[in-house]
Amino acid sequence: MSQNYVICSSLNALNVAQWVESLETGSGGRSSSSSLAAGAVVVPEPGQAHWLVNVVRAQPGEALAVFDGASGEWRARLAGTRVVAGVAAACGVEKFVLISTDKAVNPANAMGATKRVAELLCQELAAAVATRFITVRFGNVLDSAGSVVPLFRRQIERGGPVTVTDPAVERYFMTIPEACQLIMHAAAIGAGGEIFVLDMGEPVRIRELAEQMIRLAGREPGRDIAIEYIGLRPGEKRFEELFYADETVCASGHPRLRIARPAAIVPDAALDAGLERLRAALEPGDEDALRAELRRLVPHWHTDPDTRTAGASPAVPARS
Repeated sequence: MSQNYVICSSLNALNVAQWVESLETGSGGRSSSSSLAAGAVVVPEPGQAHWLVNVVRAQPGEALAVFDGASGEWRARLAGTRVVAGVAAACGVEKFVLISTDKAVNPANAMGATKRVAELLCQELAAAVATRFITVRFGNVLDSAGSVVPLFRRQIERGGPVTVTDPAVERYFMTIPEACQLIMHAAAIGAGGEIFVLDMGEPVRIRELAEQMIRLAGREPGRDIAIEYIGLRPGEKRFEELFYADETVCASGHPRLRIARPAAIVPDAALDAGLERLRAALEPGDEDALRAELRRLVPHWHTDPDTRTAGASPAVPARS
């Protein structure tokens, strides 16, 4: 029997309210209740993390709300994630896959913190309904929208300089086909409640990536094309992490998928109360209160992006 899925990138589902309305009413064609139950895959509009990090840092309410054109009201986006998930469950969707990010681990910005709450939401729902809620967490995707690769390519074509935030900055990368295939593998083998972490290999130093791209273009770094260090942006870390220190890393049965098992699950009542406090702070637009309540839900959210977080990530099993 064929399975049906919803694949959702929670933070970037800008049209979530309209999508849910079409899903419930059947007015959205392929995104109708009948087509979804028959096996349609629904992927909300993707966003670009390179600008979302800065936008969300300055306007945390934007990470927590979407505009509902039907009612003219603002709704909490994290609550919106739950609405999408609830409708998926009501429509008989077998599996709901949340696309998460390494920015959700010890987040240094509001975007990462909201992604972490979305992970917690899916873990809560996985224990409460028949739909299998699965999270897939990974880093950067080469040549995707917002990747440094097309940016560096354009800068090299213009003759430079190539701009790098910091000489020590490292990021995890994989290709678009790798990411897509592993997400679908996770969806296929997930039983519900897991946080799958893609095997991203070793982190890449962005300075070295820039140097390599300059050489591949037939130029010499520093002589033909300058590399300019422009400094870390607010909310940006030198080093991203794939696991929390208190997560146990387990094998999944697939050599390039790991499962991050948390030491403890946030109680449903605490998560629900936190989301309600966020909603209450959102209505008057109190950004200080929004940050404070988000920090209560994600106590690992820190504001020092210049060093690795106090708890080192657990050891990751070698590739088999």
